[in-house]
Amino acid sequence: MDLNKCGEGELDVSIISASGDPVESDVRLLDAGRLEVVHSPEEGGIHFAEVMFNGEPVPGTPCVVIFIKSYEKVHKKTIFTSAQ
Repeated sequence: MDLNKCGEGELDVSIISASGDPVESDVRLLDAGRLEVVHSPEEGGIHFAEVMFNGEPVPGTPCVVIFIKSYEKVHKKTIFTSAQ
């Protein structure tokens, strides 16, 4: 996602699990135009990620994220970067 044209604002990421429960996530600024979203789903399956910027949906979201169930807790990082 190109974040350079957005200017400053509030980015919010909501992830909903396959069973409809919210998944805890944390948005971190890596550097100009790059954000990292760290999330730890408790279950495998199809999840949905909704990205909002200043209260408005970001085009292309919600998007589907598929997690494969494992015996260990999953830690996933998604990096949104600006087009260069």
